[in-house]
Amino acid sequence: MDAVNPATEEVCAVVAVCGRDDVDLAVTAARAAFDAYAATSLEHRIALVEKMITIFERRYDEMVTAISTEMGAPLQLKNLANWVNYFTMRY
Repeated sequence: MDAVNPATEEVCAVVAVCGRDDVDLAVTAARAAFDAYAATSLEHRIALVEKMITIFERRYDEMVTAISTEMGAPLQLKNLANWVNYFTMRY
């Protein structure tokens, strides 16, 4: 499926379209992983979130550009990584 930048009306990417079978597979995988994840410690979960934040911060410019292109949003999404870090570390 074409992803269209609403600001320019240009195709900016081609994305896969999922069907019912794809959703069923994803739900099955999530259910299978839930018990193991639920048994992890708070420390382990915090470490996972910190790893996610590190990856997010490393790819920040790439993601901001993708969001801007796909959504037609302005590039002034500065400090988004800091907001994610702020809110995830408060809980």
